Amino acid sequence: MTELGPQEVLDPFGDRLVSHDRTGDEVRVQQLVAPGHFGSSGADKQDDQPPCGPSSRATSSKCWEPVWQARSVLETSGSETETSDQEGLAGIRVLEIGSGVGPAWVGKLFADLGADVIRFETSSDLVRNRPHELHRWLNANKRSVTEDLWALVPDADIVLHGLTPAVASARGLSYAELAEAGKPSLVVTSLTPYGATGPYADSAAEELNLIHASSWAFLSPSAATDPDLPPLKAPGHHASLMVANGAAAATLAAFDHADRTGSGRFVDFSGMAAGAKMTETAPTFASFMNTDSSRLGVKTLLPWGIYPCANGMIQIICVEESHWDTLRELMGHPEWAEMEIFATLEGRQDNVDLLDLYLGDWLKTQDVYEFYEAAQAARVPFTLVNSMAQLEESRQFADRGFFAHTPDGLKVPGAGFKLDQPW
Repeated sequence: MTELGPQEVLDPFGDRLVSHDRTGDEVRVQQLVAPGHFGSSGADKQDDQPPCGPSSRATSSKCWEPVWQARSVLETSGSETETSDQEGLAGIRVLEIGSGVGPAWVGKLFADLGADVIRFETSSDLVRNRPHELHRWLNANKRSVTEDLWALVPDADIVLHGLTPAVASARGLSYAELAEAGKPSLVVTSLTPYGATGPYADSAAEELNLIHASSWAFLSPSAATDPDLPPLKAPGHHASLMVANGAAAATLAAFDHADRTGSGRFVDFSGMAAGAKMTETAPTFASFMNTDSSRLGVKTLLPWGIYPCANGMIQIICVEESHWDTLRELMGHPEWAEMEIFATLEGRQDNVDLLDLYLGDWLKTQDVYEFYEAAQAARVPFTLVNSMAQLEESRQFADRGFFAHTPDGLKVPGAGFKLDQPW
């Protein structure tokens, strides 16, 4: 494999090595030596596999595609280049067996923290084949191979996959087989919809199944009024990404144990089980109050909702009665807000339609940024509801240098954290 230097990123559209000068914007381009391939074990071999890059100039059916790096060099929205001396998980080898958005997100989190993540892909890769070039974001900071999987196992510290037990066994990728081929301290994480045991263990599932099976979607949209309308899933891959955060934490804990004891672990992570724990207070109500939460009815706190302002959207929630008092003060005590029917939470619940009408009409005339900053200064929990365009122009993100750029200039989210000192 060709290794990347600390100041280098690779062009995902070809075989060029792009170097960013630490002190300036000059970019030097040199030809990348064609990387060698691992000795074949025959496992998962696909002779008809196309080159893995969208513009790969590889002449054989097998290729190695380095994916651009956002970790070592972060190009901010200005001309300055910010360099990280983060060590983090450097030296840890993670083998990600491409099998969905969830495992890919776990791999990305480890890669952003400095681990050497190698992604094994096939021509039917679920992430690379997603629209909108999703793979360019999820696969940032990783390297990619398309064959000779078993040659990678002996050097791996962690193996990530999303294969059901039957599929893993059929491909020779069960925990027992991976553990036999790998280090004694190898950690294997299986992130599947239902887990590796139980009657649904081998059932296929997509995002829609996961979010409904976990009961998450049952509570969406909140405060619905028509019981005949079905529950709604969140857009995109929210369930897969959220539960994958838990899988990453469990994997890191297992690795820490393996690193200290030399004893490997199998992390059997169920997306359905993890999703069921992310339904806010619903499990608590069911366990301690014998109450089944519902998306129907009036919200328990009011005002609570997303409202349009003159130049954007804002979410308002009055958790405490003092928050409602402060909101009325911020609005200048309009006559409608002093009506007796809004004096108590019960009164606001009984007259929620009228409350939303009055509050919505007032907010339409307000500058969203000025109102948000005034609310924050007054210590009430209101927040901006940003569009993608507003996020791109966010002063907060700009100041932190949050966005990174691919070698061809595509602006993408960078790491969501910074370290005050190297690990």
